[in-house]
Amino acid sequence: MACSILASVHISSIYPDSLAGNVPIDTARSDVPIPEADPDVLLEHASFSSAFSSPSTGTILLRIIHGGLVLELIPLSTGTPIRFSFPAPIVPSPAILLHQLSELRIFVVTSYGSLFVLTFPVSPTQNIPVFDVTPPARVWYKEYLITAPSTEFEGPVHVKDIDCILIGNKKGKFLRLDCGLDYSIWHESVHRIKTSWASYLIPDSDESHIISFASHPPPTDSALIFSLSRDRTLRAWNHGTCVASYSIKSISRSSLPPLSRGESPMNDSRGPLLGPEPQQLIRVLHTSGDDIAVDDNLRVLVFMPTPAALESGGWFHLFRISPSRAVNKELYHIQSIVCSHRTGGAELRDFMVHRSSLYALWDQKGQPVVESISFDPEVTDENEDGEVWYSTTYPPEAELTPDYLDELLLRSGGGSLVDTFMTAILRPGVFSHFTIETALQQYTDSLLSIPGVQSGPLRQSYLTLSEHIAAVVGCTVNVTVDPRTGIPQRANYWNALKRDWEGFVARCREIERSGRWPLSLGISQSGTVLLLERERAGCLATSDKPLELQDALNNDDIAENYPILQVGSVVRQRLSGAEIHARESQFDIMVSQERGYSYAETLEHCVLSLEEPRQDLTESLREHLADISELSVHFEQVLEVITSTQGDIKVEEADEDAASALDTIPCHRFLATRWSRGVTIAYVHASIEARYKLCLSLVLLLFHIGDRRKELSPVLLARIFATFRNLIILSYLAWQPAGDPDGTQPASSTDPDLDILHGFQNMSVSSQRPVTKEARRMFIPTYSLNYRLMEVADPPEAALPQSALAHLLMTNLLSSQDAAEVTQHEVSLCKWLLDLGFRDVALEIVGRLPRSPGISYVHGLILVQIGRTDDGASLLRRVGASFGPEASLSEEDSQALLHVLPKLEESYTEYSYYRWIATMFEGAGYLSESVQFHKLAIELASAEVDSSDLWRKVIAGYIELEMFEEAYMALVTAPYESIKRESVSQLVQAMCEANAVDRLMSLNFVGLPNEVENALSFKVRNADPLSRPMYPQVLYAWYVFRGDFRNAAATMYQYARRLSSCMGVTQQFVQLSEMQAHAYLVAMNALSLIDSKSAWISMPVVPDVISQNRKRKLTKNIPDEKYHLGCRDAEVVDLADLRHEYTLVNSRLELIKRQPDLLAASQHFLSGPQIVSAYAQAGSYDYAMSAARSLGVDMRELFERLTIQCLRLTRRGEAALQDDAGDWLRTERVLSWPGTVVERGWRYLRVTLEQHDAEEDEYPYRKAAVEKILEHDRTRALPSWLVNFFCEHQPEYLIRTCLRFDLVDDAIEHSLGLVKKANAPLPRMAPQRAAATWLPYGLIDAVIDAAETHLNLTPDTHNRLADLRSEIATRVRRIQKLSEVK
Repeated sequence: MACSILASVHISSIYPDSLAGNVPIDTARSDVPIPEADPDVLLEHASFSSAFSSPSTGTILLRIIHGGLVLELIPLSTGTPIRFSFPAPIVPSPAILLHQLSELRIFVVTSYGSLFVLTFPVSPTQNIPVFDVTPPARVWYKEYLITAPSTEFEGPVHVKDIDCILIGNKKGKFLRLDCGLDYSIWHESVHRIKTSWASYLIPDSDESHIISFASHPPPTDSALIFSLSRDRTLRAWNHGTCVASYSIKSISRSSLPPLSRGESPMNDSRGPLLGPEPQQLIRVLHTSGDDIAVDDNLRVLVFMPTPAALESGGWFHLFRISPSRAVNKELYHIQSIVCSHRTGGAELRDFMVHRSSLYALWDQKGQPVVESISFDPEVTDENEDGEVWYSTTYPPEAELTPDYLDELLLRSGGGSLVDTFMTAILRPGVFSHFTIETALQQYTDSLLSIPGVQSGPLRQSYLTLSEHIAAVVGCTVNVTVDPRTGIPQRANYWNALKRDWEGFVARCREIERSGRWPLSLGISQSGTVLLLERERAGCLATSDKPLELQDALNNDDIAENYPILQVGSVVRQRLSGAEIHARESQFDIMVSQERGYSYAETLEHCVLSLEEPRQDLTESLREHLADISELSVHFEQVLEVITSTQGDIKVEEADEDAASALDTIPCHRFLATRWSRGVTIAYVHASIEARYKLCLSLVLLLFHIGDRRKELSPVLLARIFATFRNLIILSYLAWQPAGDPDGTQPASSTDPDLDILHGFQNMSVSSQRPVTKEARRMFIPTYSLNYRLMEVADPPEAALPQSALAHLLMTNLLSSQDAAEVTQHEVSLCKWLLDLGFRDVALEIVGRLPRSPGISYVHGLILVQIGRTDDGASLLRRVGASFGPEASLSEEDSQALLHVLPKLEESYTEYSYYRWIATMFEGAGYLSESVQFHKLAIELASAEVDSSDLWRKVIAGYIELEMFEEAYMALVTAPYESIKRESVSQLVQAMCEANAVDRLMSLNFVGLPNEVENALSFKVRNADPLSRPMYPQVLYAWYVFRGDFRNAAATMYQYARRLSSCMGVTQQFVQLSEMQAHAYLVAMNALSLIDSKSAWISMPVVPDVISQNRKRKLTKNIPDEKYHLGCRDAEVVDLADLRHEYTLVNSRLELIKRQPDLLAASQHFLSGPQIVSAYAQAGSYDYAMSAARSLGVDMRELFERLTIQCLRLTRRGEAALQDDAGDWLRTERVLSWPGTVVERGWRYLRVTLEQHDAEEDEYPYRKAAVEKILEHDRTRALPSWLVNFFCEHQPEYLIRTCLRFDLVDDAIEHSLGLVKKANAPLPRMAPQRAAATWLPYGLIDAVIDAAETHLNLTPDTHNRLADLRSEIATRVRRIQKLSEVK
């Protein structure tokens, strides 16, 4: 029998509990308590596990977990597990049966006496069960309430067929359930073992207790059921009746003869009782025969343990049932097989017969061991020679003991303690996700149980499990300070931290050891022997040659045809662990360095670099090597074994698969099962470890064979160097997880920076196909990087070891012949890892390979993706020289480089390469590097190549990078005029948005000023006037810098006009008004710099925007031949118009600031008169008069209001100030005047009238004041200063006003004064000038007439009237006299 190994994978790593759907199952029983899981039970560790295989369903794993409360089904062909939560613990052993190839039935018995039958259809096209549990589409489970008392149930449960179930009870009883034809009614019958007549009265519960049932595998016509009780009695039952029995005696020593036929079982010494727990100790076999009855060909294989014997774990006994047709039959012993000496002290967990071999699963101190032997159930004679038992175990695996962890810390070379422990814990296959999570929970609970202050990390939540471990483990360890010296005790801190981590690792080891406890054996659909453990599922696989040789080395049983390995084993035994590590590390350093010397010189330097060469070992090896003449041949022989990847695989097919796998990354397909991939990767890891140890033996020999190193050719040394290097790479890959154990993928897209990196990654894969939504939703196991590689490559499905060899052949690293050269496969592997997102792993492998163009290209991509963009761009720039005319690449380097480049060109040139790299950087968002490579492409472009798109990208890149001077230089040097015109607006807009207006003004734009003005003008017209940048201000600055003040003023004037249309929002009125006032002010400043004769601007007339306060001078009579009908009338705006607009806006702004309530009342859009009126209402007469004067608003109403205020002051005094605003009396100027408030008020009126009342308008404001006083109280005398003013300047108005208000006395007085004033100069006047004097005689006559008709004249008034008449008469006479003199 060929050498084989065990390969297993953690179920929780490839089928996590988050992937499985949990379906609760209800019960009709009302007395069932709520089930509670035992807190000491590890939930994901199965207490029972079995495998069911059929061509119609594939292989299905059945597991009882969560302390017996949950039944889990894992179809290995679909990879979608499902769980069923039962209301009570499950009695072992549930079973799966296939009914009529179309229906899958699961039989489950609970401890509270319920039989559940779960029924699921089988897909006829896909050959998989359909677990449809969606109600009420179908009734997928039924419950039968067993009437027998459930307290009697102890198990085991045996399902003979879909219509017959047996349940073991206490006291030698068992319950048989038979189903009718309709499968809905079950009939119960209780049977018991009858050892004697006395047993009916006093049954022997200990001896007769049944611990195992067996029957012919269903479907079957056999009616026999076999049982084994604790007293080692085998019985055959037919419909509840015991038809045969056989008592098997105990054999304590292997030298004793086995049972023979014809012995009476009643006379045998039975020995100690078997254990009371249900066990798998019986198997029923069927052999081919001519007998018609099925039972005549049955064979029963029984195992009898011998726990007290150290020579063997027990015996297998084969029995046959008698072919008699009678009711009672007999059991005949056929043969016995003693177990191997290796099973002494071990416990049998399961056994089975498969393909003429007997397989036995043993538990050796928690480690599973499968032993097999050739077995033929039809042989009836004892085999005198005896068959040999073959033992199959797991390959040697280093346990994470404290000593091994110390060795890892030594190998890390002073690296981080936490990183070293984390790497060891997360190594694929060492601990499962459940193990780590449980250990972490136990560790956290233990810390939380300690009284006192609890560390903060224990209460926090974490994104990933690895982050949780790193934060929590060791969080309570702190640096202490020596109380005497005050020096921090760093050494004690590191020792305590190391012990804390070792304690956590010990927890993981303990849980993992429990999870690796073997449970049962099984057969897969393909015929592979399965090994089921509590938390793992594996299989037996034939060892490849390296595993076989390494196993022989471990057992000191190396074949004679490999003498060099015998010598190598001597070296490893003579060297200490530290010495082996020193040589291994030194050789690794030499292999990973660039080659500067020959391999022989490099090896010699390696040997001399050791501190202690161990000459004694060299001399000892010389004797061992004396018999080996051709050393090179033996080295090559071992190298062939180490690098062999062929096996039974066809070379042509394997090469094609490997090439296609490395060429592209297909979308995730699940043709092969997750479990098969998992065990394949476990096998691959074991094979890589064995190959590395064999190669290390050769390397250690090189250090100590002395002068015989000269016998090794340079080609052989090159191959040894290359093989060792690539095995280190493969070992490194085997150690790498594919993400966090909880399923978190590396480089999550939640970070925006990583999205850019993914963009760069996607740009680098030319033939990548899109991943479907279904594939994205599928869980991707992350515990092993090699698993991910195998899953993505999706090689053809094959059994072990062919699938493992196919995976090694896919990477093809073991085919390298020279460490100084890089093959296409090595470059492709690095690129493949990079494309999958494992940048750190790819970077580590690239660091071990020579700097070929292909490796440099991949290295550059890696550096870019990890953020070292400058270094990556530098490497990618150097690769471009490989395409130049002076490049001298080897054929291998050229093919490797072209293999990782996208298939965009048939043949790459420097120009096409740099253009492709620039496109990658552009797609990933690295503009600076993209511009650099675009410029390189422009420099290398031939004259026939149209490089206009490259120039556009260079200019656009510089603009986006805000390198505006460089963009300007590229713009002016571009050989394409169209590009210049297109790019000017982009550059101008970008500089404005970047607030680089000063830099924009410093650029000349030779030959392109009109384009700049057009770009800015377009933005001024179309951009939001409130958003930044303020394009009107930029265009204004552009015109000012070039001395065009008229256009500068027009720009700001237009901007102010546009702001008017944005003032509908009340909240922004103040801000907009300030901006508008500033715009008008700037326009005024610009227009003031022009000659006053031409200080105007012409604007097109927009009716909706024409000022409401002034009429513009519009051009008329425009010649039709010069301006067509589409042209608008022109509006000429001069400096005065600008001042008017500015004053209006500024007045509104000041008014709003003084009276914010105007905004709430929507009265902020006030005209000039309204502004003046608002100021007056607020008592701000100074502001009102200033605004009215600037805006040209008539101030009559203003002075009338002011006059009324003075009258109120006169009547009420200071009390009038409380009723109305009196700001005008509280100004600094008014307060400085002497007198009372009333006096200051009338003085304010007089002063303001003197300032604003003009003679050219005939003093309208004084007249308004006079009339308002008289209207208010005509009996009140007018102020003397006002009367004197009118007497001096317009006495006629004063007289006329008195008449109008019926003040006859005042009219007579003022008329008399006027006449006297006119008569006074007459005596001194020359006769010639007498006629020049004038009096309003008509008005005086009207006064006299009014006086004559007035009834209430006082005596003084009559006297003055007489005087008036006298003066008039006197004047007339004098005038006549003077006229006569003339």
